[in-house]
This record gives sequence, structure tokens and C-alpha cells, in this order.
Amino acid sequence: MATFLNILCTKIPRDPQSGRGTGLPYGLVAKTASPLGATDRMWIRSKEDLDKEDEEQEKEQEEQEEEKEEEEEEEEEEEEEEVEEEDVEEEEEEEKEEEENEEQEKEQEEQEEEEEEEEEEEEVVEEEDVEEEEEEKEEEVEEEEEEGEEEEKEGDETEE
Repeated sequence: MATFLNILCTKIPRDPQSGRGTGLPYGLVAKTASPLGATDRMWIRSKEDLDKEDEEQEKEQEEQEEEKEEEEEEEEEEEEEEVEEEDVEEEEEEEKEEEENEEQEKEQEEQEEEEEEEEEEEEVVEEEDVEEEEEEKEEEVEEEEEEGEEEEKEGDETEE
């Protein structure tokens, strides 16, 4: 530690910002009179002590910077992980959407096939109905012809 000397001074130039005296050599302690009459003790440190403090402050700053860098790296890693997770989720959602689309397309194709089959069945049924109607008409025509022939025969028999 630095050796301290008490010096009584009536006028010591003061630094307006810190309120400390200026112009004193390193290693001295001065007692100064304050406006209220009390004495202020002013510690003036040696160059070595100041250098040690500077080194300590630099070390602390370096440690703080390292901590900040580590925190930033951790944050970046977390952000990257979040981005990767989001990408994975988006890919999964896209895959699900594609699967759903494929399923919908399959269902649509199946429905279309079913509709085509139903249409074909309806056409076949309609054709059968048309054939039946034609057959019925032919039968009716044949019956009418037969009736007409019978009436002619009856008419011929009555004439005879």
C-alpha cells in the first residue's frame, strides 16, 4: 500500500467534475477544508496502484465482453434452433397438406369413377327400358294386327 502523508493545505486546486484536488504528487493524502469547516480526505494513489486498477478494470471489461459474446452466441444458437424447428414444422405442414391434397384427389377420382359407373348403369337401364318399350309396342302392334286379322276372319265368316 502506498504510504500516506497528511498535509494541511489551505488552497489545493480542485477538479470541477470529481471534486478531487489536482496538482499533487502520487502517494500523498491531503486534508482540505470544506466550506462547512469539516475536513475532506483526498486519497492520491501511486502510479502502480492506478496501473493495477486499470488492469483489473480491463480484465473485468474483457470478462464482461466474453460473457456478452457467450450470451450472444447462445442467443444466436437458440435463434438458429428456433428457425430450424420452424423450418421442420413448416416442412411437416407442407407434407401434411400434400398428403391431404393427394387424398382429396384420390377421393375425387373415386367419386368421378363412381359417377361414371352410375351413368353407365343408368344408360344401360335406359337402353333396357327403351328396348322393353319397343318390345311392348311391337307386341301391341302384333296384338292389334292379330285382332285386326281376327276381325277380318269374323267379318269374312259372317259374310259367308
